[in-house]
Amino acid sequence: STILFFVSKKREREKETYNYIDDKFNEYLQICMDKSFLDIFDIEDAEKVELNPLQKKEEKIAFSYLISIFERVYIFYDEHGRKSDIDQLENWTKTIREYMNRENFRRTWIENGYGWDAGFILFMDKIFLRTKNKIELAEFNNETDLAIWHNEYQKHFILDKNNDKIDQLKYYLTNNLKYSYKYYFINNSNGKAIGGMLIQEIKNAVVILYLFINKNERRKEYASYALKTLKTKYDVKTYFLAEVEYRNEKHKSFWLNNSFSVIDFKYYTPETNEETGEEEMAVNVNDLLILFNFPLKPSKLCKVIKIYFQTSFVRNEEININSYTSIKQNEKQLTAMEKFVKVK
Repeated sequence: STILFFVSKKREREKETYNYIDDKFNEYLQICMDKSFLDIFDIEDAEKVELNPLQKKEEKIAFSYLISIFERVYIFYDEHGRKSDIDQLENWTKTIREYMNRENFRRTWIENGYGWDAGFILFMDKIFLRTKNKIELAEFNNETDLAIWHNEYQKHFILDKNNDKIDQLKYYLTNNLKYSYKYYFINNSNGKAIGGMLIQEIKNAVVILYLFINKNERRKEYASYALKTLKTKYDVKTYFLAEVEYRNEKHKSFWLNNSFSVIDFKYYTPETNEETGEEEMAVNVNDLLILFNFPLKPSKLCKVIKIYFQTSFVRNEEININSYTSIKQNEKQLTAMEKFVKVK
């Protein structure tokens, strides 16, 4: 009787959710009728109407309302789905694909595709990327491709020739490291390499070290597509980190526009005098912003950042990285952040 009671309650909740979804979708159809000049019905208009700014805003709000229905559908079938529900879920997915094929709906998803359930965002992004078919992340693990990748990388990041030499990048590529590195070419729909990415996997975090797009391929949103594509390679429990120079507002705005949050951090880099082999001037301060895209506890974030700092400086000599003053300065900041900073 206890089992039957809980089964009955579960079915009641499922029925309530199903009816809620049905009611909300009927409300959306009413919006379609009231705003017939908007191209928001599930059958796309053959002839497009030029909308004024207010009407474009109404269209975006209507689609956001529809996305909230899709989110409820996803959560409902993700939590309560049974084999008998497969057809229902497939029909809803087909409807989402049809909407995602439309430019106005895709534009709304690009601008408002954050703040939803994490699993739902991943689900929608996969459909979005298949629809756009814009880019492919092509992983490589050979030195020939690395030389090509490094040549393009130098055009975007190298300020002095001692920074990230090809030998250091080969070390990341060829050694079987505990926290592995992955190199990608960003290829367009024609298979042409138009950029690249380097990431490091640390526990359930992915640190995006470099992301660059060739200058003649800018303003096509390739970098944002590359981020979305990368995220679809991992589950919803994975979070992503990146870093930018504090004064680089252009790069900072890119990450913020792609749903990353920010923490101010002074990154101390070990600098060695080539003649004496000793650490020079104690520290070389680079003002950095640490950006992350998933709510997490400060202690967890600090642990990943600590590993990242300790593995991002490669030396040929067998010297313990923790002996450097710069590393100790980084760890002091992490300890302070762990105690006092609340990550929202």
